Amino acid sequence: MGHFFTGLWSQHGDLIVNVIWKAALVIITFIVCRVVVLLVRKSLTAACQRFGKFDETLLPVFKTSSAILIYAIGAVIVLDLCGVNTGSLIAVIGAAGLAIGLALQGTLSNVAAGVMLLILSPFRVNDYVDIGSTGGTVRSLNLFNVVLETFDGLYVSIPNSVAWGSNITNYTRNKIRRLTVTIGIAYESDIEKALGVLRTIGANEKRFLEEPAMETLVTAFRESAVDVTLRGWTTVDDYWSTLFALNRCLKPALNAAGISTYPKRALRVVGPVPAPTEDAK
Repeated sequence: MGHFFTGLWSQHGDLIVNVIWKAALVIITFIVCRVVVLLVRKSLTAACQRFGKFDETLLPVFKTSSAILIYAIGAVIVLDLCGVNTGSLIAVIGAAGLAIGLALQGTLSNVAAGVMLLILSPFRVNDYVDIGSTGGTVRSLNLFNVVLETFDGLYVSIPNSVAWGSNITNYTRNKIRRLTVTIGIAYESDIEKALGVLRTIGANEKRFLEEPAMETLVTAFRESAVDVTLRGWTTVDDYWSTLFALNRCLKPALNAAGISTYPKRALRVVGPVPAPTEDAK
């Protein structure tokens, strides 16, 4: 056995050393690339935390793009160390890339749509949005999809091309939002008294902003009720808590003032009530 390895070394020693050396260079290059990727990602995260104006939506894209670029540079270096003609290889990769691009038009359209979403920035991370018929909090935007988290904690992934082609409603982009609460009262009720109750409730609601001013309105005459409405403006953060608080107190306050709240339906029978027939019995 010893003679076998001795003969192998004497015949192919230079080749074995060369292979081991190049394998070591490949491993070292990969390790260096990995370390650089981790350092770049850590630096990007630190920069995002340090500068409050840095858009967190861009962070995943920067991390992914930088990792791809670093590993691509590392691959070119490894091929060059192994004696591969990188110039011709790049030409081959370019031709293959064109063919792959034609075959993956849908995927590339997601990348293009992702770039447009990043440039125009209709939403950012932690914004609550409706994209088409889907609503949720934006958790990430990468090169291929938008990730939302719904109110009930569901994970929703939307392709960038679908998001770009849909109507986008951003509920948290503007700092203030108008809140509207409507309740029906009986036709025989005193409308001015009902509006006065609404004004008192609105005046006591500290989360309403002074400007724009609060409004109380008669907004509709329905079949069985008159709709009265309280409108006010709050910050985005206070919107839901204010809405739920008003929904809870509006009806008891109107009832305490002697105002009947609707919808409810009253039936009035005109004339004698017919006696039940044998079939009905």
